[in-house]
Amino acid sequence: MHEGLFSAWCSYVSYSCFHVSVIDVQVLRNTHTEILNRCNKLREYSAFIAKAQAFCDEYDDLKKGLKAAIKYCREHGILKEFLEKNARKVLSMLYAEWNLEDALAVTARENREKGRKEGQKERDKYFLDLLDQGLTPEEIKQRLSQTPN
Repeated sequence: MHEGLFSAWCSYVSYSCFHVSVIDVQVLRNTHTEILNRCNKLREYSAFIAKAQAFCDEYDDLKKGLKAAIKYCREHGILKEFLEKNARKVLSMLYAEWNLEDALAVTARENREKGRKEGQKERDKYFLDLLDQGLTPEEIKQRLSQTPN
């Protein structure tokens, strides 16, 4: 646990009888195999995520891919009991999480486009200001070539 968080926890409780250390491990297939071999549920979760990614790529549709992965895993005993009870929640959570990633990518693309347009406006304003100062197109070209990008 981060030292500041641990200190805050200790000040919250009147006594401290334990110290927790947390390790964040990516449990994708073919990584951290020792951990996956020791914990069946993590191995199944890893297999489920791999199937979800594969089906989403295959269908090129997030919701269809996630539904297919849930169905496949239930039929093949991968997180079967959990998915039988929680398939709707899992679908909703993963759909929202992956849609957030898509939304962030779209937002980044839109922001780059907005920045590009603002840059073009600034360039055009600068060009017009130079024309208003009486510079010739050749002088403007020379001045622009000296301006860092």
